[in-house]
Amino acid sequence: MTNGGAGGTDSTVPPAPTPFRTPVAPRLDHVTAMRLAAAEYDRFLELLRDLDAADWSRETCCPGWDVRTMTGHVLGMARFAASPREQFRQLRLARKAGGLFIDALTDLQVRETASLGTGDLIDALQSTAPRTVRSRRRLPAPIRRLPISTKRLALPPSRPRASTADAGGSPPGRGC
Repeated sequence: MTNGGAGGTDSTVPPAPTPFRTPVAPRLDHVTAMRLAAAEYDRFLELLRDLDAADWSRETCCPGWDVRTMTGHVLGMARFAASPREQFRQLRLARKAGGLFIDALTDLQVRETASLGTGDLIDALQSTAPRTVRSRRRLPAPIRRLPISTKRLALPPSRPRASTADAGGSPPGRGC
């Protein structure tokens, strides 16, 4: 992109958002992706079980989000993905709330899980995760291939990610 008036290029200026992302071929086949999703839920639950009371209030890489809040959001999103009825319920309430859709959706998920104790959060995620993976596994291929509207989600444009080498050999962070 041209840097307005300087004549150079500025790679930090993101491109203008487009209404739809260009569909890309998945990097993993669906069977592998679902196997990994199940494994990641198991790994996440194992990490949660190892937390002490102080760990739940530690800040995450997402400013303003502590571990407790992030876990409530993960549970809310797992419930969303586990059941079409729950999806429609959350979609309806998020739309009704107004504002940026994704913010309204995550706010709903965090508020609805805020009263759960940490043990209850873990138990709920433990029971929801297999249903989430099963529901995603059954999603028909034509539905999985639909492009996601960045306009409806109000997602920010893509940002450059750190390379694996920059992160000391670890996978680059996802960001928030």
